[in-house]
Amino acid sequence: MIEVITRLDPTEDMPTLAAGTTHALCAKFRAKAERSEIAQEVKSSLIKIADGYSALPPLRNAIAHARPATTPDGKQRLYRWAPIKEKDAFWIYETFLAEVESRATEVSGELSRIRKQLPDGPF
Repeated sequence: MIEVITRLDPTEDMPTLAAGTTHALCAKFRAKAERSEIAQEVKSSLIKIADGYSALPPLRNAIAHARPATTPDGKQRLYRWAPIKEKDAFWIYETFLAEVESRATEVSGELSRIRKQLPDGPF
């Protein structure tokens, strides 16, 4: 995302962007895409990609902040603990991990495909 932001706006500084939060980077990516002077089809794709990237941090956090626990059937599994158990707590199953991987791969692939339609960067 950082590289694409600098392609859309060469005044952006890569190290400064890299030092920010994922949330801020996703928001900036989307804003730069919305304001860019590129073909509407490419702009729409970039906005979709930005939204896809914005959806990933909560999924990543669910995995990163999960705790080892024993399931009701006695197996060990990661558990995403939450203060409001009924709403936000859940077991981390392979299907969830596969879904996160699929989403990340999809959005990353979309970004790779669109790069050749962007202006050259300052590097």
